[in-house]
Amino acid sequence: MEYRMTRSPLGLCVIINNEHSHRSQSRKGSDADTDALRKVFTWLDFSVQCHKDLTTEEMKSVLLGCSQKADGDCFVCCVLSRWENGGVFGCDNVFLPIKDMLALFEVNNCPALSRKPKLFFIQACQENAGDIGTDISKEGVPGSDIATTVQKEFTMSAEADFLLSVATVDMFHSFRHPAAGSWFIQSLCSQLREGRLGQRDICTILNELSGLLAKPVLQRFNFLTKRLVFPIHKPGISGGERYCQNYRPTRCCKSCSHITDTSHWALMEPSVSIETEVPVYKHRSPPGSFECTVSGLRWVCAGEVTLQYHFSDPYEFRAEVAMLQYTPISSLMDIKVLSGELLEAHLPHFACLDGADSSLSDAVRVLRGADTGITLETCELTRFHAKLLKPSFSLTEVLVKIGIPLKTHLEVLIYRTRVTPLVLFTYVVPWNASMMQSVKDDLRQERVKKIERPQPDTSLWIDSKYNLRTSCHSEITPDKYTLNYERANFFEVYIKEPEECFDLELISGGQSIWKTPLQRVDYGETQDVTPGGVKREVNYTSKAATPSLDEGRMASLPYRERLFLFRPHVIKRISGSVHRVLLDGLQDHQPPVLSGREAEEVLQSTSVLQDQVTSLIDIVHKKGEKACGIMLVLLKEKDIYLYEDILLELQASLLEHGS
Repeated sequence: MEYRMTRSPLGLCVIINNEHSHRSQSRKGSDADTDALRKVFTWLDFSVQCHKDLTTEEMKSVLLGCSQKADGDCFVCCVLSRWENGGVFGCDNVFLPIKDMLALFEVNNCPALSRKPKLFFIQACQENAGDIGTDISKEGVPGSDIATTVQKEFTMSAEADFLLSVATVDMFHSFRHPAAGSWFIQSLCSQLREGRLGQRDICTILNELSGLLAKPVLQRFNFLTKRLVFPIHKPGISGGERYCQNYRPTRCCKSCSHITDTSHWALMEPSVSIETEVPVYKHRSPPGSFECTVSGLRWVCAGEVTLQYHFSDPYEFRAEVAMLQYTPISSLMDIKVLSGELLEAHLPHFACLDGADSSLSDAVRVLRGADTGITLETCELTRFHAKLLKPSFSLTEVLVKIGIPLKTHLEVLIYRTRVTPLVLFTYVVPWNASMMQSVKDDLRQERVKKIERPQPDTSLWIDSKYNLRTSCHSEITPDKYTLNYERANFFEVYIKEPEECFDLELISGGQSIWKTPLQRVDYGETQDVTPGGVKREVNYTSKAATPSLDEGRMASLPYRERLFLFRPHVIKRISGSVHRVLLDGLQDHQPPVLSGREAEEVLQSTSVLQDQVTSLIDIVHKKGEKACGIMLVLLKEKDIYLYEDILLELQASLLEHGS
C-alpha cells in the first residue's frame, strides 16, 4: 500500500542550516546544501521554509510551530548541523537530542500528521572529526554505529510513520565541499529527482543513495508503514506524459475565482535558444492540450506540432493601436507553427475579469501584425486567455478598447541590491511575461539577488494609485505610483538597520492588497553575495573567474571548438557535485541555457556520471557559440582547478602540434 499524496502543496519542508557556531568553525558548503534542498523540495511540490543559525531553543520553537500548524500529506525536516551520539547542536553549542525533535511529531503531539509520513534528514558533522569540511575524494575515519543509540533512546509506536536518515555515523568525517556542498545532501537531491521521475519509493531511493556514497556514512531508521512515492502529476491533469514535473497553476486570484477556467492542460517546458538577441522558445508536442510554462501560451492539436515563439518589442505597433483607440493587455509575441496544425490557440492576457461588464468581451480583439500593417480579429475571452480557433500566427497580442474599466493581475518582483544597508528594488507590474523579462534584462548588469515571495492574490484597477510600506523604519522612493500598462515602475526601499524579520506591504485606496514577511535568510547575510535570481551578462572574451589565468592561444578559438576540446577531459574528470552545480547554473542563467526538461533528460538518461556529463555537453554544444561560452565560464567559476589543469594540458598539446 502507498501513502496518499494528493494535496498541493504536499506539505511543509523546514530546513535548518546551522553554518556558524559560537565555539566551532563554520560548516562551509552548507549554504549550497540549503539551496539544493530548497530547490528539490519546491520541485517536489512542498512549501519550503529555510532557517539559518538557530539556537537550540529556537530550533525547538520552530519545530513546535510546525507540529502545531501541520497540514498536508507529508512533513519533511532537514537539519544541517554538528552531531554527537543521539542529537544535534544549535549555533549556541547546546545539545538537542534527536528523540526530542521526533517526539514533537508523535501522534499525541501532532494529530494532524497521524498516519502520514514524517521524514527527517540530518547532515551532521562531528567536532572531533574536523568541522571545516572534508575533501570528498579522501577516505573517512572508521567509527562506531549510532543505530543502537537512537533505537535505545527513542522507541516508536507501530504506526509512527517516521523515517530518519543521518549522515554521517559517529567518528566519520562529513564529506563536504566548501563551495559545492556535502556529498550526502547533493547526492540526496539528485536521487530524489531521479526517484520521483522513475516513481520509486523513498526507501528504494535511499538504498540507491547508500550505494552511490560508497562509504558507510549513512544510517537510516525506517518506521514508515506504507510505500512513499512522490507523485509526478497534480491530480486532475490528464495524461501520463512527463511534460513539466514542477506543476504551478497559471494564476491564483481571489477576485475572479468565481469565473471557471479549464484545467485539462498538460504543462510543457520549452527548449530555448539564446543565439539571437532575444531568447527563442520552442515546443514539439504530440496530440493533446498543452500550456507553456514560460509564457502561459496554450494550444490544442490533433497531431504532432512544432511551434516556436519569442517576445517582441511591445512598442512595434503601439502608434497604430493607439490610433484605433485600443491598448494591449498581453505581451506582443512572434509565434510560428513550424510543422503540424493547431485546432485552438489560447493567448495569455493579464486582465482580471472581476467586476467587468458584458461589454468587455465585445471590446477585446487580437492583433495580427505584418510588414504590410495590422488587422484586428474577434476572439473568445476566458479567465486568463483569449481563445482563437484554427489560428495562423504572426506577430500577435491581445487588445482592449480604450476607456473600458479594467482590473489587472499583478506580479511583485523584489530584488536586493545591497545588504548593509539593505536596499530593495520592488517592482509592481501587470502579470505580463515580457514585462517581467524586461525587468530582468534591465538588471542583468547589476549585482542583485531576486527574492522569491508569494504573489498577490487580488487584482487592482488600472490607473489606481498604490504605495509600499514596511513594518520597520525605512526610506521608500517614490511615495506612490499609478498602475499602468506601459512601464515597469519600482520602489527603492532603503533600510539602514534591517530587522531579523519585517513585513513588506502594498497599499491601494487605504486597503492592504498584498503583504509578505522578509527574513534575513531571504535577503542575505551581512556580506555581499553572488547574484542569485538575476544573472549578470558575462563578457566571455575577457577574464571571468580568475583574472590571473592566461588563456593563451585557447582564447583565440571559438567557444564551440574550445568546449569540444575540453569535452573528453571534463567527461573523465568532473565530480558529481560540480556536474550538478553546472546543471543548476545553466538553468538559472538569464536567459536560461538549459530548460528543466532538458536537465531532467540528462539525469534520466543514465545513472553513470560520465554518460550524464557527455549528454549535457552534447546538448549545450548543439545550442551554439553563446551557450558553449556560458558553460565554459560556469566551469571556470565552479571548479577553477579542473579548468586550469585542462587548459594547461590543451595549451601544451597545441604547442606540441603547432596548431
